Amino acid sequence: MFTTFKEIESYVLSQNMKKRIALANAHDEPALSAVVNAKRRGVVEGTLIGKKAEIIQMLHNMGESETDYEIIDFDGEELESAKIAIKLVKEGKADIPMKGILQTSNFARAILNRETGLIPASGRRLVSQCGIFEYEGRFIMITDAAININPDVETQIGIVENALPVAKALGNDCQGGRPLRRGECHRKDGQHRHRR
Repeated sequence: MFTTFKEIESYVLSQNMKKRIALANAHDEPALSAVVNAKRRGVVEGTLIGKKAEIIQMLHNMGESETDYEIIDFDGEELESAKIAIKLVKEGKADIPMKGILQTSNFARAILNRETGLIPASGRRLVSQCGIFEYEGRFIMITDAAININPDVETQIGIVENALPVAKALGNDCQGGRPLRRGECHRKDGQHRHRR
């Protein structure tokens, strides 16, 4: 079971698990530098979607050659850039969509589009968020602190079902998890208490 991000990084590097990121509106220094750093670590290849001249200049400023990346020249609406990234993932030409300089709502709109997005057409279509944090020598998952604000029981079940594959990928057998209610805290001794 993984307990730190360093352990995950070591595992990914030892397994040569290189993935392709499709970065929408890649003419964004923070997002582009994250892709560049991951590429230098040997864990990703980059497909960069956006203003080609700006992307090339940023790559040069970072000491990178544009020939090491696939660049799709695009200077249109940011939603369309996000749709290109999602299409690449859907077609198997990329593994991970990533947001550059564009509104999160447009990135989410491209992912959630019923015809062209990544959400399955049938079965459970619930979207939820899952955050993973290192805490006192272990991982803690916090799921859906932002998307499903006041979930009913059916939605709570869906949130847990969405989180289980993430927990299992981290090596957790999922025997001890349970939902916490709003205002409830989990203590180190396994007990729960309500905050006032």
